[in-house]
Amino acid sequence: DSLFNRDSKNYTLQYSVNPYLWQAALDLTQRYPLKIADNQGGYIETDWIIENMNPNNRCLIKIRVTSIELVSNGIATNFICEEKIDNQWTFIEKNYYDEEKQLTLKILSTASILSEQNL
Repeated sequence: DSLFNRDSKNYTLQYSVNPYLWQAALDLTQRYPLKIADNQGGYIETDWIIENMNPNNRCLIKIRVTSIELVSNGIATNFICEEKIDNQWTFIEKNYYDEEKQLTLKILSTASILSEQNL
């Protein structure tokens, strides 16, 4: 039986990450330019985000879906920011725990809604 001649009713869809967490993360990052969106590895990374009001600061967001299950520790978020000093981008030595936590909670909330819609 050829791969291309298979009956479309007989297939199995396998996820390596939770599809609701993945979709929620994609939905919440859609307004930013994405550098990487690897659904098999569960990894999203935005390109540098620069706001018009502050062109000397830039940030990127990294999100990793770490679970096949819809669980609260199934998502990890990370913000990395830089500041332009003397025409050089320099890493900002600051933690963004509150922002990361807010994004994580929003992803979990959106994923929960998506899973309920698909019951």
